[in-house]
Amino acid sequence: MAFTEDLDQRLLRLAQEEREDRWLLLQTAYTGSTRRQALYQLPAGARSRIADIGCGFGAAALEMAEHFQAEVEGFDQDRSRLEVARRLSTTFPEIGDRVRFTEKDVTRFLPDHPFDLVTARFVLQYLPALATLVHWRGWVKPGGSLYLEEVDDGWTVEYPGPPRAWQRIIDAYKAYTHDHGSDREIGRKLPHLLVQAGYHLTRVLWNSKSSLAIEQPSDLQVGFEREKILSLQRALVREGYVSGQEFQAGLTAFDGAYPKMTFLTGATIQIWATLPAESPSGIP
Repeated sequence: MAFTEDLDQRLLRLAQEEREDRWLLLQTAYTGSTRRQALYQLPAGARSRIADIGCGFGAAALEMAEHFQAEVEGFDQDRSRLEVARRLSTTFPEIGDRVRFTEKDVTRFLPDHPFDLVTARFVLQYLPALATLVHWRGWVKPGGSLYLEEVDDGWTVEYPGPPRAWQRIIDAYKAYTHDHGSDREIGRKLPHLLVQAGYHLTRVLWNSKSSLAIEQPSDLQVGFEREKILSLQRALVREGYVSGQEFQAGLTAFDGAYPKMTFLTGATIQIWATLPAESPSGIP
């Protein structure tokens, strides 16, 4: 079995375990092909040192280590996810010695030696973006590269939309994440933020995807979206965003809506940037 197929299957098997972040394992497996399509275009080779910020379960770090034959270090604050990443890396002994995983606060920590390439996918939406991008200048070697991918909910269209009771839960989820510091419209802002932070943009891609299909409850996309919101059920109810009765009604409506034919279009923004050898005036 090819490495990528093997990795995706291992992620899906891990998702069968009882985990609060089961949704992320499903999402990581679901997005594998599009993730690799972007990562494999990055400016890296066998002599590159690569940092993957917000590495989660380590899939991207393992993929880059295997593809580029490079040294890759994944960084995350979530200890349980890093433990899974380390365990997953041991199942690929042919690349495991080139990958390591480190628990750090990426908004405060600075590596002793900057990296040739730094990647961060779906991370900045949870962080103070401009201050973090300025801080990450200390992660990137002068003349080195930064690759970002982010979401923007304004680029998503679904028809027919979710049942009204489930839409109520989606709206509560969005309000909760916004109130806790998440910016789900970060995508449109990233090019300007990178320029403000002193990077040079080399490529900006609006990575769109559309589909018209009969969706089933067993589909990965349907599954990880359901599990993602379920992971916050207690918090949403505890903090008053919805009642327990409302959440159950929404879940019942969601489960009863499938199978259904759905038109779905959405996009992420993918940005390749470099760090100039000398800092522009006014940028630390």
